[in-house]
Amino acid sequence: IPLMNMAIFYSNFPDHEHVLAGLKLLKPGIVSLCGLTDMTGRACHNGFMKMEFSGLILNLITQIYKHFPSFPAALQNLL
Repeated sequence: IPLMNMAIFYSNFPDHEHVLAGLKLLKPGIVSLCGLTDMTGRACHNGFMKMEFSGLILNLITQIYKHFPSFPAALQNLL
């Protein structure tokens, strides 16, 4: 894609900031969509925290995580 036609940028590469910085030098108006997955994760987390049973669910997850290493391999694979 020619840079003059590029309007948005997305990458799931963990270290995409240097690429985006270079693109912004060449085309300052470019929009990055790289944070979309983070944004959806935060929205999901915030929605979960508003649920009536979120404390009980978090406690269950904590207990599972605490004992996970002692689970049989088949159960670890399921989880």
